[in-house]
Amino acid sequence: MTEPFAFLNPIKINSGLKALEHLPFELDAMNAGKPLILTDQEGVRAGLDRTVEKSFGDSGLILGFYGGIPSEPDLALIRDLAALYRERGFDALVAVGSGPVMNAAKILNIAVSGTPGDLESFAGVDRIPGRLRPFVAVPRSGGTGYETSRFAVLGNRMYSSRRLMPDLVVVDPRMLASGNRDSLIAGALTSWAHSVEAYFTAPENPLVEAYAGGALALLREALLPGIRGTVDETGRVALSNAAVYAACAFSNAPLGPAHVLGEAVARVANISAGAAMGLLLPSVAARLAGRDGRDVSRLLLPLAGMDRFAATAEEERSRVVPALLGRMLADVLAAAGGHVPLNLKEAGLARERIPDLAGNTVSGEKSWTAEDSRAVLEEAWNGKRAA
Repeated sequence: MTEPFAFLNPIKINSGLKALEHLPFELDAMNAGKPLILTDQEGVRAGLDRTVEKSFGDSGLILGFYGGIPSEPDLALIRDLAALYRERGFDALVAVGSGPVMNAAKILNIAVSGTPGDLESFAGVDRIPGRLRPFVAVPRSGGTGYETSRFAVLGNRMYSSRRLMPDLVVVDPRMLASGNRDSLIAGALTSWAHSVEAYFTAPENPLVEAYAGGALALLREALLPGIRGTVDETGRVALSNAAVYAACAFSNAPLGPAHVLGEAVARVANISAGAAMGLLLPSVAARLAGRDGRDVSRLLLPLAGMDRFAATAEEERSRVVPALLGRMLADVLAAAGGHVPLNLKEAGLARERIPDLAGNTVSGEKSWTAEDSRAVLEEAWNGKRAA
């Protein structure tokens, strides 16, 4: 391979039974011994804070807990928590939960690693100049799909930097036992869309493909049970690991059209960004497959498995991917049982909004045009699938 590529993944993953019990050792390896643990009221009601506390056993570490992260953290809360962190002498952050908890922890890490003014000046893309304090993410089932990515949101501020990614992600089955089904569906579909789009937007990056392919291989078995609400412990661990792998790939790839349009649709319609991305994905793939000689034949292997990959003629593999994605989406919608709108019309997107959405959204896919966006939005609005 002679094509240039870059990939940065600072995340260590500890996954499996009693993974939490390694936390004292892992924090010591990061020169941290007094973590502030953040969660929300849902995490407190589920007893997740107590499970984390017990995992420290007789380590002798002094722990701090804050269990009041709201659904929409704001700047005042972050500043209060930063003052608490400094006054009590904490030296690391452990975030237990999903979307809002992870957003709050990432942005709090900016505040406690520098000065209060950094919260305003570091918003945007790649504006965090130095390393942040040790940060551990302990995800629970469901979420936004962005929990371990390079992105964080606070109000109308968006932060994007690989320095925001956790140093360690702990996937422990005890933390995944409960969760909101809609949240689980949204997070799983975000991971699915981000992983598939990575094959289109970063085709020359073998490490992006490795992480995205790993996520899709896990989703091949766990996605539908997760969406039906029948997933077992093994499946919940698979979904959580898939979210981490997908976030690593997504954080190293240009933003794809399904991601950008899905986020835009979610801001104006009654649908999660993950579900919107899922509805758009087959049409996006149909438009990009084969464009500019693009070969996505390797995507068939993690999507369909070795038997189907081997049984498909080499010259047909790229061509069959969009139709396969369309059938997978049909299976997802059937499994969701009304938890995902069947199309963007059912999601409440006014058809007259489509030209504005198509014209005002820009993805990292260079050959993508506003006409492409309009076409896939129309197809998703009508519920048309790639054939």
